[in-house]
Amino acid sequence: DDPSTWLAGIYGRVAGRGDFLSSDELAVFAGRLGASGLTGQLNLYRNIDRNLEDVAALVGRPITQPTLMVTADRDPVLPASMADGMVPLVADLERAHIDDCGHWTQQERPDQVNEVLLDWLGRRVPA
Repeated sequence: DDPSTWLAGIYGRVAGRGDFLSSDELAVFAGRLGASGLTGQLNLYRNIDRNLEDVAALVGRPITQPTLMVTADRDPVLPASMADGMVPLVADLERAHIDDCGHWTQQERPDQVNEVLLDWLGRRVPA
């Protein structure tokens, strides 16, 4: 019944580090969850068929946009090996990997993620 306990349990299983959120930050997320429940998150799955219809014309077409895929070594939701399937589909793919990190890379390792992003953008975006 307590959103804080539920969220702490989820975050503890998916995060690479248990200390990536302060108790104040966790309280904000728990407050929002307590107010709205999981409706927003579940709507993605409720609408999945329509989303697939919207992108049906793109199936099989290569992605040509320069793409950076950041993976983490302790991510149980999206293991780095899952990104291997991107190679034949994304013509201009670059991969980066964050060590000692779980699913929420930006929150768990913000300095490392920013370093990766700034390096990639510095090389890919004309000044």
